[in-house]
Formats: sequence, C-alpha cells, structure tokens
Amino acid sequence: MKFLSSLTFFIFMGFSPSLLGSPVEAIIADGCDVSDYHVTEMTPIPEYPEYRNQSLILYFNNLSLYHDGQGEKSKICLVSSILNIPAGKQFRASNAFVSGVYNIPELASGHISFEYIIPKISRDSGMFEYQVSGQQDFQKSTTGESLEYTECRSEDQVINIDSKTELRTIHQAPLFSFIDLDTQQQTYSTRWNWEWKSCSIWFEHREFTSVYRAYNGRHYQAYLRFSGDQGSYDSAAGFTGSFKNVHFYDEGKTVTGIWEAEGKSGPFRFELRDLETGRFDGKWGDSASGELTSRWWGQFRAETTVSKTHRSLLEGVPQARCISCLEPS
Repeated sequence: MKFLSSLTFFIFMGFSPSLLGSPVEAIIADGCDVSDYHVTEMTPIPEYPEYRNQSLILYFNNLSLYHDGQGEKSKICLVSSILNIPAGKQFRASNAFVSGVYNIPELASGHISFEYIIPKISRDSGMFEYQVSGQQDFQKSTTGESLEYTECRSEDQVINIDSKTELRTIHQAPLFSFIDLDTQQQTYSTRWNWEWKSCSIWFEHREFTSVYRAYNGRHYQAYLRFSGDQGSYDSAAGFTGSFKNVHFYDEGKTVTGIWEAEGKSGPFRFELRDLETGRFDGKWGDSASGELTSRWWGQFRAETTVSKTHRSLLEGVPQARCISCLEPS
C-alpha cells in the first residue's frame, strides 16, 4: 500500500502581542517531510484584547502509517521549530491537541504518541500516549505541562521546541490498518497552544544610588543605570565606568555582566531584594581572578537613605571622595 503523495499535517502554535513578522527562524525535520509552513493570524480573544494570537502551520508530506501484512510497523516524525522570542516578552507552552483518524481491525492494535519539550525550559514539556482499536476519528491533548515562562530578557532570545510523533501498529495476522493525520481537507490537525506576556526588567531604564567597596578598601557612591545589554555608572571616586555583556534573569530581577573602568574590568552580579524601593545586593570581582569578591549594593536613587551603621564611615572623609553608604537590611 503506497503512502498518500499529497498528505499534509498541521501544527498550530498560538502567539501574541506585538510580534513583528514571523517568529519562526527555521524548521528542522527528521523522519518526515516538511513541505512548507507559514504564520497566520487567529481570532482575538475578547477577554484579553491586549493579546495578539498567531498560529504557525507546518505542512507535511506522508505523515501517516499504512500497514498491509503481519507483524509490527511504525513511523516516527521528529521536528524542531526554532523561534525568536522578542526582547521584553516571555513565552510558555500551554498544551497541544492532535487529531486524525484510524482504522485498526481485530487481531491488531494501534499506538499513537506525541510529545514535545523546550530544552531551554527543561521542565516545560507535554505528551500523550494513545492505544487505539476499531475505526474512528480522534482528538487527544497533551498533559504534564509545567506552564513555566522563559526568562525575561532585554534582548531577543532563540528557543527550540522539539517534538516527536510516533505511529505504530501490530498485526497478529495478515491484515490492513492505517493511522492517518491527513489534513489535506483541513479535517484533522495538531495544534500547539502557547502564551506570551510582556515582562518588566526591573534594572532597566531606572537610576540607582549604589555603594561599592573599592580596591583600596574604601566605600564609594556610584549612580548606575542599565539599558539593553549595556549600562554605565558614575563613581564618586571621579570617573565613569561602563557595564558590558549585560544579561537579565529571574524576570529581570537579577543582572550580570562585566564592569569596565580606568583600564580594569571584571564580573558583577546584582540581585533585586525589594521591588518597592529597588534595594539590591550584589558583588563585583576582578578579571584576574574572575571571582565575585567585593560587595556592591544600593536602591532606587529617589529612595536613597543613609544608614546609621555606615554613617560612621563618612566622618572626616571629604564627600567628593566617599559617600553616604546604603546598608541592605
């Protein structure tokens, strides 16, 4: 029995707000033939007007299993969809639905399974296994999704959604059976539902008053700010430094990167402790060791206060060279 030559199979993926063009960068398939794909608009959800839903549709050739004879026969289709997640957006999987038709006679058994995983979110996955017999249409949804969002980033990020579809039949005698995901007439499909949300990167586009312990052991004030993958700080020691290779994690509440100033550089890491005041605690280090060894802390500039604990550090020290130190609680 020959496979259908014009078989098509759809995977729908829901996307949302403010995406410019297609988020799809590439589709890679193994064990099946992806003939084409495109992104199409879906009907808006009245309850969520801020969301713009889209669907990614993949077209396959010959994604079906026809078994004429005795024994076991199977077909496996592996697909990796490579998507671009825009800066300031977070993405998560919701669920997936697979539908089709099968005809499994007596003395035969059928097996349909579907699973996907997002390697960048190792716990974000879904799957189903479906034992079938008789003849009927079917629709099955995945379970086990973690509903975990991707990290909030100030730059675009690329993620893979890897999926595996397996069709298998076992005949105890010479028989004919089939499992078909034929969507040539748009009767059956596989739909992946996804959600997007905008996210705030707390360290971005805000100015902080901070304190760092310098090489000489003294404490200096520094006004710092971040924008995208870079930033800068003005030190009371009389120079301006920069932040490079900046990355945000934990919904923008953790920032890491490299500081540079006066011919020196090293790593830093700041973690936001209080969203209301912008209080953060962190450390910086020298490129020679690569280790975070000295403290650097602060809060929103408008909320700056001088702690009693560190007020004694300022006594007798010119304000131009040292500063009011902020003590994390």
